[in-house]
Amino acid sequence: MEARKIIALVIVAVVIAGAAAIAMHGREKAGKKRVLKVLNYSDYIDPEVLKEFEKEYNVTIKYDEYEAAEEAWAKLRAGGAGYDVIITAHSYVGLAAKMGLLQPLNKSLLPNLKYLDPRVASHPADPEQKYAVPYMWGTTGIAYVKGCVSNPPTTWKQFLDPQYLSQYKGKVSLLSEFSETVMAAMIALGYDPSNRSDWNSQVMSQVEGAPTPG
Repeated sequence: MEARKIIALVIVAVVIAGAAAIAMHGREKAGKKRVLKVLNYSDYIDPEVLKEFEKEYNVTIKYDEYEAAEEAWAKLRAGGAGYDVIITAHSYVGLAAKMGLLQPLNKSLLPNLKYLDPRVASHPADPEQKYAVPYMWGTTGIAYVKGCVSNPPTTWKQFLDPQYLSQYKGKVSLLSEFSETVMAAMIALGYDPSNRSDWNSQVMSQVEGAPTPG
């Protein structure tokens, strides 16, 4: 498949410390093993890395995966489901903090924070990184099978045009996460998804059923 970046959408995944967060500071004493419960997107961490971490720090990792940020938010909103660390999309950090669902990070245990790229290290919902830190970021683009698309789209506006999509009915799919689909629609409508002031009722009225993110 050939991948073409139309317009970059920065998706900053963050690590959220739950109410029962375990501070991993150095190696645990021999014979003392604790359980660290983690919830993350599927396929984000190689299982071998988890095994190495368990061996290095003498802990047992209870590792669960999910497919869309909405799943993680449901668990977090319900009380965290006993997880110590939840990795989810940045769009839920502000709301979770306001609802008192997060425990402040102990930055003395996170010395590598100083190496974060300032372009992704701060987010309007948590500018001081009190509750969350970036885990990874990426861009969203359009991929198509070369030779099967006669007129490859060069903008989100073209891609989301009903007349254009009708040519490939039943053969097009979008990522199911709220941020992916709504931000693509915003760009198509001429709005800047990185500008929080653009998340207004006018935009939402044109994107059916889209809630404003926290």
